[in-house]
Amino acid sequence: MHRIVLRDRVWRVESATKVAEDKTLFRLFDPSSTERLEALCPPEIYESLPEESPVFSKNAFAPFDTWQSANLALKMSGVDSGEFAAFYGGRISPEHYQFAPVARMLQLPRPSLLVADDVGLGKTIEAGICLLELLARGRGKRLLLVVPPGLIPQWKEEMLTKFGLRFEAIENAAALEQAQTRLSEGIKPWVFLNRVITSIEYLKKREVLASALEPRWDVIVVDEAHYLAESGTPRSPYLTARARLGPKLRDHTKALILLSATPHNGYSHSFRSLLEIIEPTDASFTGDKTVVARRVGRSMIRRLKGDISKSGADGAHQHGGEAPRSPGQPHAAGRSSYTIRNPRVAG
Repeated sequence: MHRIVLRDRVWRVESATKVAEDKTLFRLFDPSSTERLEALCPPEIYESLPEESPVFSKNAFAPFDTWQSANLALKMSGVDSGEFAAFYGGRISPEHYQFAPVARMLQLPRPSLLVADDVGLGKTIEAGICLLELLARGRGKRLLLVVPPGLIPQWKEEMLTKFGLRFEAIENAAALEQAQTRLSEGIKPWVFLNRVITSIEYLKKREVLASALEPRWDVIVVDEAHYLAESGTPRSPYLTARARLGPKLRDHTKALILLSATPHNGYSHSFRSLLEIIEPTDASFTGDKTVVARRVGRSMIRRLKGDISKSGADGAHQHGGEAPRSPGQPHAAGRSSYTIRNPRVAG
């Protein structure tokens, strides 16, 4: 039976139908979960696998230590073990809810998401988990972090100490010149360096943006992403230099992660513009409320402190930072929620 890899999972192909000259409709089956899926390729991307029946070949023999290294690498990738790479490669004490963003991203044809968790729930950790997982799966070699200027040192330290990811800071012209001095003449830092952290204020400059986005990035993370949203009122909306930056970032990366604890400023057009950076086809609030909620849910994941149960020092679960609940008292652990407010908010 023919097999393919699609969305980081192995599927058996039940049928493959040509629906156009360059498009194929696959009907797929996952024996491990008994799940079925229909996928149109392209836009979906797949990779063919060899037949399941093994073929003996003397050329396939290799020393034990070579096999052991390959096996360990596969285990750390999390693909075959059913666990995420952060369990092996991260120096963190993860909470269960912090793996929801990466699980959601891996289900998407294009792994992009607005992570709008409440303040204090660890969006930096969630972003690091996503980066480590994509890196382990061979999908995150070139990484760009775009954060407020004052948070660059904090981000650099957290990525290094908690995930072992070392980033080069290019936050101004002086830092760019220093990076250029260390490289041979003619080599561009934005092209040569695979992990760069910069600021929104520096990147929004036209001459900087052209150089920074010249090479395509595998993953771009934007902290305080609400600065990328449209400004003004519904009657007089306007785009700032930051807002014009958003679509350009989307078009120059394979995966985009936006982080914001305040994705909605009270104006629907502003919130819509933020969702549009993630997925333009879902950035609409017209139609049935259930359909709108489903659209928003595909592009955004949001949990409030009251929705989360966190592990205390003694291993007990605490709900939203409050005292532990009694054993029989229910909680909404990991429940996702969001609110589309009215275009105007009083005050």
